[in-house]
Formats: sequence, C-alpha cells, structure tokens
Amino acid sequence: MKVFPFLLAAAIVFMGLSHIEAQNDANYLMSATEFSQKIDKKGQILLDVRTPSEYESGHLANSINIDWNGSDFDQQISKLDSKEAVYIYCLSGGRSHTAAEKMRSKGFTVYEMEGGILQWRKAGLPEVVDEKAPSTNGLTLKQFEDLTKSHPYVLIDFNAPWCGPCKKMKPYIEQIEKDMKGELKVIYINTDNNKELAKALKIYSIPYLQLYRNGKMKWENMGLTDKKYLTQVVNDFR
Repeated sequence: MKVFPFLLAAAIVFMGLSHIEAQNDANYLMSATEFSQKIDKKGQILLDVRTPSEYESGHLANSINIDWNGSDFDQQISKLDSKEAVYIYCLSGGRSHTAAEKMRSKGFTVYEMEGGILQWRKAGLPEVVDEKAPSTNGLTLKQFEDLTKSHPYVLIDFNAPWCGPCKKMKPYIEQIEKDMKGELKVIYINTDNNKELAKALKIYSIPYLQLYRNGKMKWENMGLTDKKYLTQVVNDFR
C-alpha cells in the first residue's frame, strides 16, 4: 500500500527537477541587451564563432574569434578555462547554439545571445571593425529600389554565406526561377556585404525574402521557407 505514495513523491521530485532544468536552460539564452550587460565583467570569455572575415567586418569589443566551422575548433576551445563562463554569439544564433551545446558537453557554462550580432545591431549596440576589413556598405537604398524595378517580377533573397537555412533554400529558389522560364528574376543580396542596406530595411534576421510585382512589394517572409509554399506564393502573384 506504500507503493503509490512513493511513486507520487518520486513523480513530484522528477517534475520539480525537470522544471528547474528547464528554467536553467532558458537562462542560457539572452537578448542582445541582456547580453551586453553581462559581458563587462572579469573572469569570463566572450566568444565569436563566425569566420575570420566576418569577425574582421564587425565584432563585439574584447571578443575572441574561434571559427565553429574551422577544423581546429575543438583544439582551440581546449585551450580555454572551463571554469570561466562563456558568452557566445555568431551572425544570427545558429552556429553559436550548436557550438554552445558542444562546449557544454565538455564542461563549459555557456550563455548565448539570441539572434546573434544581427540583433545586437538592431539594438544599436557598438561593435569594433578591423582596419584591414574591406568596406561592407554595399548597395544604397536607391540602387536597391532600382533592382526591385529591374524586371516585372522580382524575388529578393537576403542571405549570408554562413547561413544554414539560406544554403538549404538556394537550390529550390534557383529551380523555381528556372521553371518560371524568364517570368521571374531572382536577386541574391549578401547582408554581410550590405550592412547599411540591411539596417535601412530593418533586416535583422535571415533568410529574408521579398517578392515584387512592377516595383511594388507583394509578399515577404523572414526565416526558412519550404519549396512547396514558396512555389505557391510565386504562382499566386505571377
């Protein structure tokens, strides 16, 4: 007769521990503003896991750069002090999340900036640009507007070379353009090389698509879009 009370108590303890764990997991993710308030303290590591070229074009002050996609990532993080908290970021949060999970499995306490440096820029927070970095201003707003009118039907794909969802979408975007047989023009814009344009258009997350008919925007979508839905949208406005 004592089995049921025991099971009930065990279930309550398990639920409590699960709740605590969920709370702790949530605490590992911070907004850009929260992140900025935490990284001023000593005894912690500020880690940028983007590529060296991305890092040179703009990064957080006092950060170190270890490329998540680099062949020596594991070797480089093994040199860090696992007793120090790590504050990690990338362009939009994808690479830094994967890297954070890897580092936690090795005993690090890691805090992530939600949305990456794109959200940092949206919040108007400062960043450092290396002197040797090439200019990344890119297209002006007027030049962009001219592109939207360069064909009766235009799909703009805002992307970055290091964006996983962007890479996933590109093959079927190319196929959709091919299937349209000249009715649709696709224009790819690298946000890393067009920071001022992205800022002017308030683009703080990628992939981001815009569809224009005769220079007027008919549809937009932020985030991964599957082929079936995108094909339907393109056909609806053709």
